[in-house]
Amino acid sequence: MPPDTLQLEVRDDDGYLLGVGDLGWRGPKVIAEADGREAHDTPAAVFADRRRQNRLVNAGWTVLRFTWADTLRPDYIPWTVRQAINAYPPARRR
Repeated sequence: MPPDTLQLEVRDDDGYLLGVGDLGWRGPKVIAEADGREAHDTPAAVFADRRRQNRLVNAGWTVLRFTWADTLRPDYIPWTVRQAINAYPPARRR
């Protein structure tokens, strides 16, 4: 399940940056986040991640979060991404 792009910028209709996803699939509006401990472990980072995720979800995106431990299970991430992509009706898949 290779992504369309890395570091996908998502903006609203006015051009406001809602967030940047680590991996992005534009058609089905799926973003995968790699949550490393150093970058996401402080309370301020956790709260910022939650606010950004809420903005993205409210704009119609599915946000998936993965940890280092998830990368040690080779089938887990592709399976989870595929499930998210397949959850959308064909009309939304582009």
